[in-house]
Amino acid sequence: MGATEDGRADLKTALRLCDSVALDGADDVDELRDWLGFPYPSGYMLNGNGELPAFPMRVACEALVGPPPSGANGGDLELLSALADAVGVFYNYTKELECFDPGFGPNPETDEDGNFWDYQWWGRGA
Repeated sequence: MGATEDGRADLKTALRLCDSVALDGADDVDELRDWLGFPYPSGYMLNGNGELPAFPMRVACEALVGPPPSGANGGDLELLSALADAVGVFYNYTKELECFDPGFGPNPETDEDGNFWDYQWWGRGA
């Protein structure tokens, strides 16, 4: 879906991304894929600014359980919408967001921690 403009528009809609989020090409889609990764089942991930449910991975996966979706695009849009619900366990733990922006984490403190991990990750090859 990320290879075409229509597919990227479908990704943006199904994943409830904010209008300001650009999905213009492969690099943007790669960043979106990375953003969809799930945190470990741990309460400290929000730096004291909220609580994840016990076993957040299990809760996130519950959104994806059930019969395979059917319909347009073989049910891809329904599956992507379920994926948005799943990542919302972490990125929308407050249940207050109307849309997602992969450029931001669940809160500023967790974003800062993510920057440290990025620094370590990108510095590993140096």
